[in-house]
Amino acid sequence: MDYLLNAADHLVLDAVYATLFPLATNATTTTTASAFLSSLPRDNDLRIWLSLFVLVSLGGWIFYFALASVSYFLFYDKEQMKHPRFLKDQIKLEIICASTAIPGFTILTVPFFWLELKGYSRLYEDPAEYGYVYLALSVAMFLFFTDMGIYFIHRAEHHPSIYKRVHKPHHKWIGEFHLPILSLACNHLSIIANIYSVYFQTVPTPFASHAFHPVDGWLQSLPYHIFPFVFPLHKVLYLILFVLVNAWTVMIHDGG
Repeated sequence: MDYLLNAADHLVLDAVYATLFPLATNATTTTTASAFLSSLPRDNDLRIWLSLFVLVSLGGWIFYFALASVSYFLFYDKEQMKHPRFLKDQIKLEIICASTAIPGFTILTVPFFWLELKGYSRLYEDPAEYGYVYLALSVAMFLFFTDMGIYFIHRAEHHPSIYKRVHKPHHKWIGEFHLPILSLACNHLSIIANIYSVYFQTVPTPFASHAFHPVDGWLQSLPYHIFPFVFPLHKVLYLILFVLVNAWTVMIHDGG
């Protein structure tokens, strides 16, 4: 995240903060130097939190609309929209739900990114620090850790005390299902079984991928953010995996 934040500061945010929160200058300060001076410098925590919220929200919307649109227009079987279970104005409702939820995800997720920027995570820059074997192995570790984490979080969300308040809104798009927890070993198998168990009952579109209650979306994203605080993970690899995770989220909600 520090790569993205530094780039955004250099390209846009320095000028924005200097305009919105200018630093009082004196006669000895050159015009060029004062142009990007702000009372909120780059290391100011308020500025960091504001910047992260804006960048992650914008990034979330861009990823969501781009990936869901590609999936919908290129791969989604439009015949499914003729299914009697397909809701009136469903795509519009999915988009509204996802678009309004993304800022909620972001507010809850920013603390993790802030901790990363402050050096509390185990993210690293030099691939040689842990070796290239570990670099490759960390991908498998990440997938296993996050799949298992999401599986148990998802199952916990089906507890009656949580389901109606947090998780049920997402099942407006992907339907109701109840599977024995002991019958499955990982999240991918759970997803596949869920799809087949409700194939004739539900008709999601790719735009349902991020249509969660904000707390639900945040809970299911926790393993992705916890992993780099437990295990070393290369910064660039983390960004790549984060993009792939968003693509995977769209793929498992395309109704195929």
